Amino acid sequence: MNYTPDIRTALARLLQLRQTDTHALLGPDWHNAFEAASRAFYAHTADLSKLPLQERKDLAGNTNTSPEILTILARDEYWNVRWRVAQNPNTPPEILTILAQDEYYYVRWRVAYNPNTPPEILTILARDEDEDVRWRVAHNPNTPPEILTHLARDKDGDVRYYVERNPNATREIIQTVRAYEFYQQQPKP
Repeated sequence: MNYTPDIRTALARLLQLRQTDTHALLGPDWHNAFEAASRAFYAHTADLSKLPLQERKDLAGNTNTSPEILTILARDEYWNVRWRVAQNPNTPPEILTILAQDEYYYVRWRVAYNPNTPPEILTILARDEDEDVRWRVAHNPNTPPEILTHLARDKDGDVRYYVERNPNATREIIQTVRAYEFYQQQPKP
């Protein structure tokens, strides 16, 4: 596995390693050192908040970041760190469940589009007040047909657009979308 210098630097800073220890992280056995560093990361949660914002964002968005670190970053004070945690495919489902309740819709729509979001959470997000969240639920290739059936009658056209194109949309769901579109175009008495 290859890790970027930014991640190596962040790990070294966080762990406040001596020069010889830092050299070990940069050596050929980096992947083994990374796992050990990840465990140490989890043990030093207070130090993680001391990293510069950009480094926390990079760490949150890196697909090689451990679930333990993503769990810590999910509590970051900045929404754009939590946003990257929400989109990371390594984020555990229980953390996605927490992030699905985030006050910022940017975070919720990233949860809605994450392929690892549990169907129960997609069901909740399908009823979100923000249409950007709902259309990302509709766009998620793992959204079950039951949720797509609900979204097929959504008031927002983008939501219905993505329902119709979702690989799990049945013929009945597509017909519901088209019937709803037709009904919406009819003149009102």
